[in-house]
Amino acid sequence: MQIKSLYKPSVCSGKGAAEIFTKTCPAGLHGILLVMKLTTVLLLAAMLQASAKSNAQTVTYAAESVSLEKVFVIIKQQTGYVFFYREEDLAGLPAVSVSFRNTPLATALRETLKGQPLQYNIQGKTIFITTTGANKKKNTIQEETITEELAK
Repeated sequence: MQIKSLYKPSVCSGKGAAEIFTKTCPAGLHGILLVMKLTTVLLLAAMLQASAKSNAQTVTYAAESVSLEKVFVIIKQQTGYVFFYREEDLAGLPAVSVSFRNTPLATALRETLKGQPLQYNIQGKTIFITTTGANKKKNTIQEETITEELAK
């Protein structure tokens, strides 16, 4: 019974694996490692770019004299963000005219609420619309008054 060996003494005689690979590979080990590193960096950069694009929500919408509620519905449809607001805070506010084309969400909200006694706060995928300054103070006083009357 004869045993054949794949061992070639001329290639493997006392040399390390890196040295053998370098001599048998036409581009050499250093060239392959450089290409692998470059490929890894490019793939990582591409994945980070795709991630940044998915997080940067944009809004496209144009209308004249529409209610804030309508604008909020359109933004929700396009971005998936949910709005929380008190109907009393929006009651009696004038209609708005907006024109957005691939506008970042924060910019669209800022432009929509410009000149309104409202502010926004984004937490996760939720947008909270609240009153600002004097209106907020007025609501707090009304709530305290109602609480005192209920306590009597």
